[in-house]
Amino acid sequence: MNDRIKELEIKCWIQRDDSALFAGQTYFDAKKFAELIVKECCSVLENSHHEMISRYSASDFLKKHFGVEE
Repeated sequence: MNDRIKELEIKCWIQRDDSALFAGQTYFDAKKFAELIVKECCSVLENSHHEMISRYSASDFLKKHFGVEE
């Protein structure tokens, strides 16, 4: 796991206050983590200069496939 993944993980620890958890208890939001990873992948593709990748169609495909909006 690289540092960027660790940075994204930190953003996904959320404090909840509802009937399912004790007040102030934190939980890991896996849905948010997945969304951040997909957005990161799209960003990498959009900024790629590799001749074999159609940057925008690959990015659009990933966003649509995972249902991630900007």
